[in-house]
Amino acid sequence: MPAVVGIDLGTTFSCVATIDPKGEPGKPMVQLTQDGAEKNLAAEEISAEVLKLMKKVAENYLKEEVTKAVITVPANFDQRQRHATMEAAKLAGIEVIRMVNEPTAAAIAYGVHNEGMKHVLVYDFGGGTLDVSIAKCEGNNKLHTVATAGHKHLGGQDLDKIIMNYALENFSNFPKHKAKMTKRLLEMCTEAKIALSAHETTTILV
Repeated sequence: MPAVVGIDLGTTFSCVATIDPKGEPGKPMVQLTQDGAEKNLAAEEISAEVLKLMKKVAENYLKEEVTKAVITVPANFDQRQRHATMEAAKLAGIEVIRMVNEPTAAAIAYGVHNEGMKHVLVYDFGGGTLDVSIAKCEGNNKLHTVATAGHKHLGGQDLDKIIMNYALENFSNFPKHKAKMTKRLLEMCTEAKIALSAHETTTILV
C-alpha cells in the first residue's frame, strides 16, 4: 500500500509529516541502544528517571517515604511541557502538590515575600534557559506573580558554546572533525567559564 503523508500548505512555510509506526502520535521518542538492545523512550520517561533519583536521595536523608512534592519549572514552559512534567512525576511515583515557576520559587526562597509591599524582578539563569518574573510582594507571606517570561536558548550551556567558538577561532589546528576532542574542549570551556566567575582571566589548554 502506498504511503500516506500529511501536508501543511502554509502561506510562508510548508511542511510534510508522517507517522512512525514505532512511535506514538504527537510524542517525540529517543532511541537508545545498550548492549545491542534498542529501546524507545519518551521525554517524560527520561525525566521520570531523574525524579526517581531525587526521590531516592530525599528518602535516604529523611529516612521515610516521599510521595508528594512541589516541582519548579522554567517560566516559559507551555501547557504541554507542564503536562509532560506532571506525567513524569506520576511515573516516578510522586504526587505534584503544586507546580511553581522557577523565578517565583527563588523569590520565596530569599524571603522577599516578607519584606513589605514592593515589586521585585527575579531571574533564574540556569544551565539551559533564562527565566524572569516580576512579583508583587505584599508582606505576610503573600507573593503575587505579575508577569513571567523566558528564553529557551540563553543559559550556561550557551555561554559554554560561545567560549568554545571563540577558542576554535584561535586554535587554527584544532581537529574539529574529532568528536571526542570537541567534547573535551567543551568541557574545558565550561571549566573556564566557572573560573571566570571568580577570576578576571583563565587559561584553556589544548
